[in-house]
Amino acid sequence: MAIACSAPTGSNRQTVRWLVIDKKEDVVKVGSHVINWMKYVSKTHPKIAEMFNMHTLISQWEKGVDRICRNAPQLVFAYASDEFGSAPADCHTALAYLELALPGFGLGSCWAGYVKYAVDQWPELAKVLNFPEKHTCHGALMIGFPKIKYFRAPKRNAPDIQYFG
Repeated sequence: MAIACSAPTGSNRQTVRWLVIDKKEDVVKVGSHVINWMKYVSKTHPKIAEMFNMHTLISQWEKGVDRICRNAPQLVFAYASDEFGSAPADCHTALAYLELALPGFGLGSCWAGYVKYAVDQWPELAKVLNFPEKHTCHGALMIGFPKIKYFRAPKRNAPDIQYFG
């Protein structure tokens, strides 16, 4: 976490705050809230639910397959006060620093996108996580011991670069 906290921030304000969930049962509780949000979205906005494949995720959850938090033992959230315009970039940069540092400690991570969507849209989950008033969560990572060790980065598209002038 100290490495993540050394990430650059807008005007060096160091606005990023952290919430770490390090008990497996609490991670499962977060996943359960995400599923409840998905069930709500499925009923009220079926086209959005279809776009995000929520029916499959709900069905798998009910069969004991966790595709929300991927059985991760920890979740780490980055959040900041709404008063700082650079807060989203600051949090994303800090999470990226954390993500890049973890393999050096034998750990792996994955961005918890469904969790982040639910935090933004499901008041019951936001209440459980209890972020301070006028603070916004800007990202979350699942952290654990990777099952697979990659020896090279996944293939990426060539950069799309334009030069000015």
